[in-house]
Amino acid sequence: MTSDARLRRPVVVLGAARSGTKMLRDALTAHPRLGAVPYDINYVWKFGNYAQPHDELTPEQLTERSVRFIRRYLEGWLNKTAAERLVEKTVSNTLRVEFVAAVLPDCRFVHLLRDGRDVAVSARRMWQQPLDWRRLLAKARRFPLRAVPQYGLSYLGAHLERRFRRNGAMSTWGPRFAGIDEAVRAHSLIEVCALQWRRSVEATRAALAALPADTSIAVEYESLVTRPEEELERIMDFLGLGMTGETQEYARRSIHNKAPGRWREELAPDELAGLMAHIGPLLVELGYGGA
Repeated sequence: MTSDARLRRPVVVLGAARSGTKMLRDALTAHPRLGAVPYDINYVWKFGNYAQPHDELTPEQLTERSVRFIRRYLEGWLNKTAAERLVEKTVSNTLRVEFVAAVLPDCRFVHLLRDGRDVAVSARRMWQQPLDWRRLLAKARRFPLRAVPQYGLSYLGAHLERRFRRNGAMSTWGPRFAGIDEAVRAHSLIEVCALQWRRSVEATRAALAALPADTSIAVEYESLVTRPEEELERIMDFLGLGMTGETQEYARRSIHNKAPGRWREELAPDELAGLMAHIGPLLVELGYGGA
């Protein structure tokens, strides 16, 4: 069977880094008809564009070769899971939705939104977290050899570089929006994390608004963790699948209301003020209110 015939109606989970996208991906794949790529694959989506200094790719940067490579890689995971449809979650895709839609024209997008203050404090921890060698080695087993000289070595170098940085943070972590390096030099880490959330949310919302309405659904993290069965049922109906006993059981067992509002405990007043200067209006627009 050809690649195009096999990879039908994949599900692309979108969300700023630390928005709960991994939790949502795993909840969706509790459904027996859905399988998943088990980690982010930015190196696959950037195939042919490794020289690009950020992740904001456009459809014009696609070639037949890169489309074929990405689709074959995804189909490989679909075959590995033996499921009917694939769920893919790479947080950098928030910055290139049109690019993803051009590669997967019949995909369905699930956009997970979360309070940017909670996202920022969680992302800050990830910027400063030591390298997870076990996870890196797991990803390396399926890392394309042709990506090693550019993407692989720069990825490893970014982790090794933190040994020599005074604050222990990576030079960058997560989705690389255009201008992120300048932002790192000009702002505090918590502000950079806020800017990363804002660009991810704004880029995704603008792109999805330009696509047919029946190709995407928006989900609030706070609603998902407080009403998991209700929200998962809404998502499954959108995907044309419906709830199953497996998804209900996953919702009851694995989705808990633990994290919302954690920013109140972790942000100092000056940090909150700096963060809100960048994302306050968007928080209000999304219904999260001000500080």
